[in-house]
Amino acid sequence: MVLGIAFLSQAQSFKTFTNVADGALYKPTHFGVDVHGNLSQPVHMHNGLLRFHTNNLELVTSPQSAVEKCAGVRVVYESSTTQIPRSNVRPPQCIGGCDSFCKTHKHWEYCKMSIEDVTRRNPISTKNVITEWTSAYIDYGSCHPDIAGYVFDRRCVAMFQFYKKCNTNVFKAQHIHDYAALATTLQVYSTANGHYPHEQFPALLRLMLTLPEEVKILTPYNNTPNGGIGVKYVDELINMGLLNKTRIVSWEGHNHLYYGNKVYHHRPFPFEEPLPTRGAVTRGQADLQLVRQTLVPNPKPRAERNDIVLLWRDPHGSRGLSNGDELVSHLAQYGNVVKFVPTNRLRVDIEVFQKAKLVIGVHGAGFANLMFCSPETIIVEIGYETGMPFPQIYYLMADALQLDYWVMVGKGGYNTRIVAPLDQIDKILENKLTKISFD
Repeated sequence: MVLGIAFLSQAQSFKTFTNVADGALYKPTHFGVDVHGNLSQPVHMHNGLLRFHTNNLELVTSPQSAVEKCAGVRVVYESSTTQIPRSNVRPPQCIGGCDSFCKTHKHWEYCKMSIEDVTRRNPISTKNVITEWTSAYIDYGSCHPDIAGYVFDRRCVAMFQFYKKCNTNVFKAQHIHDYAALATTLQVYSTANGHYPHEQFPALLRLMLTLPEEVKILTPYNNTPNGGIGVKYVDELINMGLLNKTRIVSWEGHNHLYYGNKVYHHRPFPFEEPLPTRGAVTRGQADLQLVRQTLVPNPKPRAERNDIVLLWRDPHGSRGLSNGDELVSHLAQYGNVVKFVPTNRLRVDIEVFQKAKLVIGVHGAGFANLMFCSPETIIVEIGYETGMPFPQIYYLMADALQLDYWVMVGKGGYNTRIVAPLDQIDKILENKLTKISFD
């Protein structure tokens, strides 16, 4: 498949910045001999935007094809995404059995496939791969606002995973940021609370551990919509002394392209069919364990884990519990109940989940914090009946982290309030925990 770009003539070099400061910022109107002596004109200018037209650019969908077809691409790192055999995948647990559960709850993605399919596709990718590109750009989301991080050079664009179809034939920008060597964590939903922690953060850690210190890392890191949740994750690494803040390049978002003499692109690969779109959200055990081992090197022993953590959402908002107070009363019979609302300090959040013996809540981004739970912590996820299909992502995450996962469905939809099924929750509590004596 060919996307293509109409670049400058072959006689002209594809943009090498040899005499400018690392991190220099240029607007397209500044392009020309005065800044880049080997470029006599922009690729194309239209209404103040630099436009890279996709006419002859090769679409590469794997690291191998990138090496074969693109200019100066090589694989610099490769490792397995799994630490245990796929055959060891544990099925989820449901009150009355999941076979019976799935007969009436097809809205949950797990119920649409067999355990053999789940096993084959958990994780959905088998390798973590870092490719090095020479004289390349990092796109901010020209294809779709939810998809940043595509890398392209004068021959190719790398799209190793399709989440939303790229239906543009133009990559464009108002600003160009120039670096000698730049790695990127950007990908699907780059600043979303339910995606960054277990998708981009493992990539950030692996880039830190793999690449030389002088390679800068582009990631969401500022107090704007483009920074999002990434700020508190990066700050925790800085506070732990694991990362020098000067190594981080804060992603500026819309209309900002990033150029590097060397660009490093991290992706899990390859993706199992039939749902390659889930490759970004079903990270392997190696990624999740890397996060846990880095941020929680000394987990609390079982005797110090006595809290019941309720992932609290606005009771009047999407997936808020209409019977939340009643649920708290049921939970309080078995331990100290902590209503968890995320803070702006990751270490504070980690401590909450380190003290948990049980985590319960309605499906949502709060479950990304499962990475901070100790093995065999009890997890109860409450799904919904209508709206967006109920993803199995947190079941797969729990399995990879050796957590004791249970699932049920409340009354309500993805965008409505939810009624928690208290009778089913009571059965799990009675089976797994001991009531507190108030004598």
